[in-house]
Amino acid sequence: MKAARIDDELMRNTEDAMTTNETSGRQSRRLKGVRSQPLTLRLLSHWQACAALFIVCAGLLGTGSYYMLVYQRTKLTCNNVFWPFASASLRLYCAQQQAEKNTLEDLFAAIGLVDVLGKNHPLRAAINPQIEEWSDRALDLAEKAFHEGKLKRAISFANRIPDRTAAHKVVQSRIKRWKEIWAEGEGIYKKAEDTLQQENWRQAFSIMVGLLKVDNRYWSQTQYEAMNKRILQAQKDEKVLAKAKDLIRSGGLDNLSEALGLARDLGPESVFHKSAKGTIERIAQRLMQVAETALQRRDLTTALDASQLIPRETKLGQRSKDFVDLAYASASSWSGTASGLQDAITEVRKIEASSPLYNQAQSLALKWEGQLASLRQQQELAQARVNDSYPNSVADSIPDSILSWEEPIVRDNRVSRQASADQSLLDRADSLSLNGDRKSLGEAIQLAQRIVPGRPFYEDAQARVADWEFQLQQLDNPRFEEFPETLAPEPDNSGKELWQEAQGYASQNSPGGLSAAVEVANRIGPNSPFRAQAEQSMASWSERILTIAQTQANSDLPKAIAIAQQIPALSPVYDVAQKQIRQWQNRS
Repeated sequence: MKAARIDDELMRNTEDAMTTNETSGRQSRRLKGVRSQPLTLRLLSHWQACAALFIVCAGLLGTGSYYMLVYQRTKLTCNNVFWPFASASLRLYCAQQQAEKNTLEDLFAAIGLVDVLGKNHPLRAAINPQIEEWSDRALDLAEKAFHEGKLKRAISFANRIPDRTAAHKVVQSRIKRWKEIWAEGEGIYKKAEDTLQQENWRQAFSIMVGLLKVDNRYWSQTQYEAMNKRILQAQKDEKVLAKAKDLIRSGGLDNLSEALGLARDLGPESVFHKSAKGTIERIAQRLMQVAETALQRRDLTTALDASQLIPRETKLGQRSKDFVDLAYASASSWSGTASGLQDAITEVRKIEASSPLYNQAQSLALKWEGQLASLRQQQELAQARVNDSYPNSVADSIPDSILSWEEPIVRDNRVSRQASADQSLLDRADSLSLNGDRKSLGEAIQLAQRIVPGRPFYEDAQARVADWEFQLQQLDNPRFEEFPETLAPEPDNSGKELWQEAQGYASQNSPGGLSAAVEVANRIGPNSPFRAQAEQSMASWSERILTIAQTQANSDLPKAIAIAQQIPALSPVYDVAQKQIRQWQNRS
């Protein structure tokens, strides 16, 4: 049985081997059959994979083509193309890209790229409408440049519009209109500018209002606003100058110093700069007067302060510089001693021959040299005195300059008697001055002037004299104009001429003429026989200006404001006009 099992197993193995050999033979024969088929038939057997591969390749090719067409043309071709060999389609494409920037330069660059192609070129049907559109846009941009104040740029580019376009037909009429409008605005602005430079900002404002009607934004807005700012600044500067003049009229070192600072603030950019310079010159004159008056009353501090305030750029600049040396020399001489006089002579001799004070310095030097010589003689006389045998009358004849050589008791008695006499003179002068009339003030001045230099109350007397002289000056001219040179009343014939000039302006019966009439009439002197009539007329003319403004307000409020602003500040209705202007401005 064991042998039977072995035989069965051998048979099964043999059968399995045969089956395996048959299967291998069939597979081998199948492979040989496939290899023997053509390549096309073999690929068709895998058509799904081939279709997918074809789709991927087509997509990549399309994407690459689009990239090369769009990206490379805009980024590379238009910026680096050599135009003599460029195709017409490339020119048109790049011209369209250029025109998209929408500036005058780019639009004409776009036109230039395609307009070189012949009239019969196949792409002309596409190019011509583009040129028409770009020309219209260029004309619009030129109009915009005109309104921005760039007239030359607008005209230059408008003239470059191609002849065959519809836009070109209106170019010359457009340029003519631009020039006419520009000339109108320029003329109004220049007239306002010239008037403003004459410091008549009210009239300048009236002229400037005309810019609002100019059909150009540069003149009606930009330049109008610029001129308006200048006029507003001129108003402020006028007030500053008026305040400076008020301070000058008030007098005093502090007021003059403040006035000088205000006038200096009106620099070259101010329309009142020229008037400010004239005011500074007059302040310098007043400061010099203060300095000289202070020096006369031996007030060295005030004299130096006033002279050192005088600007060096004024006509009195060099004089003020030398005045300081003269003041120190004078102060040295006040001691009345030999050393003081010698120092004064040495100091004053330093003033050069080119100085305006040279002659005065030489005169003082000669005077002090004479006093020094006389002093030395009197000193010798005092030294020869042996005792107090001189009577009082003789002792009184010895000047203060040699008191240092007198014996103490003689000097004390003499000073005491002089002080008593001086006090008595000043008391009498003070009493007379209280009357306040010309005669009393004149007599008071004469009494005080009897107190000579070197006496105990000399400085007090000089201070009183200066005060009383100022009171007399006020009595002689109650209206006391700005500066010393204008104190004298204006001659009657000058008043007549001014009155006739004012009437001439008033006869124009216009706001500007009436305003000018008021200002001219106000220059008539207070002592002129025409002054009273002028004041009445000034009030009447001012009221007429206000009436014209009120009438105009019914139809043209800005013009009414401009008219009312022409009423001078000196007019009696000025405050009423200003109130009316504010009301109108709130309404507009």
